[in-house]
Amino acid sequence: MERGRFGVPEDGVVWADTEAGVSALRVAPTSPAALVGVRPGDMLASIGREPIREAADISRILGRIGAGTRTAYLVRRGGRQIRLSLVPG
Repeated sequence: MERGRFGVPEDGVVWADTEAGVSALRVAPTSPAALVGVRPGDMLASIGREPIREAADISRILGRIGAGTRTAYLVRRGGRQIRLSLVPG
């Protein structure tokens, strides 16, 4: 499995800090996140058991987990929480 830019695993999402939390701005069509159903507008609550407070948390956590390791994303969408399992590249 190849790593993303600068050797840090990626999920294929452009995440942004908003007043409501960390939101998916764009999702690359064939990315690991797209393949499991992450959509623009989803709010990322946690990766594994680690809460996401700001977008910078994502690369730090994915770097520690490593490319090719399945992990759980908890996203909020339309008032619901959805657990997704993906493998960052």
